[in-house]
Amino acid sequence: MKNKTIMFIALLSFYSHFSFAIDTLSVTGEVEKEVPLRSERFNKGIENVDRINGKGAGQGLIDAFNGVSPELANILVEYSFGEVYNRDILDFKSKQIVIIASLIASGAQNSQLKTHLNAGLNVGCSITEIKQLIIQMTAYTGFPKANNAMLLLKELLDERRVKGFNDLPDEVEKKSAKDSAQQDKSRYQQGVEQFNKFDNGAAQTLEDNLKEVSPDLAKYIIEYEFGDILSEPGLKLKQREIATIAALTTLGTANSLLRFHMQVAMQAGVSKEEVAEVMIITSLYAGFPAALNASMILKELTVRE
Repeated sequence: MKNKTIMFIALLSFYSHFSFAIDTLSVTGEVEKEVPLRSERFNKGIENVDRINGKGAGQGLIDAFNGVSPELANILVEYSFGEVYNRDILDFKSKQIVIIASLIASGAQNSQLKTHLNAGLNVGCSITEIKQLIIQMTAYTGFPKANNAMLLLKELLDERRVKGFNDLPDEVEKKSAKDSAQQDKSRYQQGVEQFNKFDNGAAQTLEDNLKEVSPDLAKYIIEYEFGDILSEPGLKLKQREIATIAALTTLGTANSLLRFHMQVAMQAGVSKEEVAEVMIITSLYAGFPAALNASMILKELTVRE
C-alpha cells in the first residue's frame, strides 16, 4: 500500500509539471517568455533618463541594445542612472556639468557628448553656461576637443530649434562680456588678479618655476587661462572648479594641477563630499582607475588639512 501511494504522488507531480509546460506553450509552439521583474533601481534609472532626455528616452535606451546586449542596457540603467545618478549630493545641473567636462576630456564620445549637452539644456544649463564650459576646456583638454564639443552644440541647437525648443542666449551673453573697469586692464593684469584669488602669489610662483624653461608659457597661462577664460562671467566659480576637476580626473595626467583645483574648489565653497561625488560620477565615463587616482589625491589633501 505504501509503495502504491509513493508511485501515485510521483505520477501526480510529473503530470503537474507536464501540464504546466504545455500551458506555457504559445500557438507557435514556443514557450512564452515571462516578463522580467524590474528592480527599484531599474525603474528609478528609467525615470532619471526620461527626466534628462525626455519621455521615452529610457525605453529607447533599452531598445537600442536589444539583439546585442540587453544585459549591458540593464546595467547601464540600473547602476549608472538608477544608483549613481540618483545620488543627491550634487544637483542635476551640476551632474551634467561634470559629465560634459569628462566627455570633452575623453575626446572620443560624440554621441554620448551630444546626448549630455542636450541633457544639460534640459535640466537648466543655459547656452552661455555650456559655451563657457566648453571654452574653459580649451585650457585643460586642448582646442581640438573643445572645438569638437562646440560644433556638436551648434548641431544640437539647430536640431532643438526644429523640434520647437526656444533656446535663447541669456542676459549675460547679450551684455558686454566684461565690465568697463576690467576692459581697461591688460589681459596679463586680469590674469594675475584672477590667479592670485585662488592662491595668493600663485602667478609669481608659476613664472618663477618656468623662468628657466619657458617664460612665455607662464605668460600664456596667466593671460589666456586666467585673464581671458576664468575672468569671464557665465559660470560660477564652483561650477568651473567641479568641471575642471572632472576633466583632470578623466585625463589622469596632471595630479599636481588636480590637487590645486581641489583646493580652489573647497576654498570656493565646494564641500569635500561634493568633490568626492565628482569622482564617483566621473567613474562612469573615465573608469574606476581614474576615479581612484583622484580620490587618493583628495584623501592626501584632506588628511593634511
